[in-house]
Amino acid sequence: MPTFKQKNLAELVLKKPKLIREGSKGKLVELGGYSKTVQDTPSKVLESKGFKQELAKFGLTEELITTALVFDIEGKPKNRVKELNLGAEILNMKDNADTNKRPLVVIISSESAKRYNAPITSNTEVSCT
Repeated sequence: MPTFKQKNLAELVLKKPKLIREGSKGKLVELGGYSKTVQDTPSKVLESKGFKQELAKFGLTEELITTALVFDIEGKPKNRVKELNLGAEILNMKDNADTNKRPLVVIISSESAKRYNAPITSNTEVSCT
């Protein structure tokens, strides 16, 4: 069951989603009324079961993010990821620290690649930056 602070923090996240972005999580937790110790390790609160339960009450769930991503990819094969990235960050579904340092490896069938006009190479490696 979410604590009073977790409930307030979930509401704050939905009102000010930019605060969840990299570098602002400590500030977000501070605005939520948490102590300095928790501010130094905000993931303890942001990844807690109670906090995620409270976000789910507002409709923000991992299922929503993944379902919307699949819908966007299949229905609108343009780059529609920015909106989903925010939701993924809120749910801590991605690692913000290493996002730009690691290559993203995606394996898809050649049929799917053709459907979305993705380049197909003989060595089956495609680099998109």
